[in-house]
Amino acid sequence: MSERSKNPAFWAMVGIPAAAVLASFWTLFIAIDRADAKLPASFATEGAPLEKDFELRAAAAKAGITVELSISTAGLIEATLRAHESTPLPSKLELELTHISSATRDRRIELRRTNTPGLYRAEAGTNLEGRWTVRIGESDRWHLLGQLQAPTTRIIIGEST
Repeated sequence: MSERSKNPAFWAMVGIPAAAVLASFWTLFIAIDRADAKLPASFATEGAPLEKDFELRAAAAKAGITVELSISTAGLIEATLRAHESTPLPSKLELELTHISSATRDRRIELRRTNTPGLYRAEAGTNLEGRWTVRIGESDRWHLLGQLQAPTTRIIIGEST
C-alpha cells in the first residue's frame, strides 16, 4: 500500500477542498433553480417609483379618502369609500392583493361602483387565506396601502391608519 492511502492528513488536504468545491456547485444550482419570484411591477422599492407611490398616498390623504374593505368567505369584495365632499367618486377602484409569500396567488381586481354612493363590489374567488398587502385606488390619481391577515373579513385603510 502506498504512503498516501495510509496518511489521513493527505486525505484531509485533498478531501476538504474537494468537498467545498462540490458544495459551491450545489449552492449555485439551488440559487439558480429556486430563485425568489420577482416583485410585482407596481411594488415600488426605490427611486422615482417610490416617490410616485408617496405622491399617490399623499393625494389620498389630502382628499380625506378612507376605504372600508369587506371580504366574504365566498369571495365577494365590497369597498366603501369615504372622502371629502369636494372629492368626486370614481366609477371603479383597482384592488391589488399581493400575497406575502406566494406570487402565484397575487390578484388584480376591478371593483365597480354600485347604485349606492361610495359602494364598490367585485368577485375575488376563494382561497384568500394568509397574509396580503392590499393596494386600492383610482388608477394614477391616488391609492391606499394596508395589510390583510385572512380570515379577517374587514379592514379600514386610510386617514386613520
